[in-house]
Amino acid sequence: MITILTRPLRPGEGHQIGNANREAELRDLFATLDPLQAREVLRRLDVNRSDDALVRAFTRMVVERRSRLRAFLADARRRQALQGG
Repeated sequence: MITILTRPLRPGEGHQIGNANREAELRDLFATLDPLQAREVLRRLDVNRSDDALVRAFTRMVVERRSRLRAFLADARRRQALQGG
């Protein structure tokens, strides 16, 4: 997660496209988490410790992107149920 959040923009990738790509990559990664893992990531984001590298990297994203990704994490249990897991 931190690698995705902190990687430099790719050549020819403007800020808007680059950050949209980061959001999509994170959403794809979050989709692989089981509900307990997703809840743990959300807990870390909620605790918001200044010494947590994930929190620091995540808070660099604009609020709208963070909100969408947090909502996606929070929906892990429903997605798993729909997949029959």
